[in-house]
Amino acid sequence: MVFQAGTKLESGPNSKLVTGGGRVLGITAWDSNIEAAIKKVYQAVDCVRFEGMQFRRDIGQKAIKT
Repeated sequence: MVFQAGTKLESGPNSKLVTGGGRVLGITAWDSNIEAAIKKVYQAVDCVRFEGMQFRRDIGQKAIKT
């Protein structure tokens, strides 16, 4: 599931989704355990591309270590 914030649909004949910067997407996944859910999230992240895109790979790691 992808949550959007700070995005808008640019109108016109070639309409597209654009970002105003900052944290614009939250990608969430569910599975039977946290490791599998994290794997699904990063598979989804690998499908997203836009100029200036940055993301973290440490989210959820504390849950695995406890």
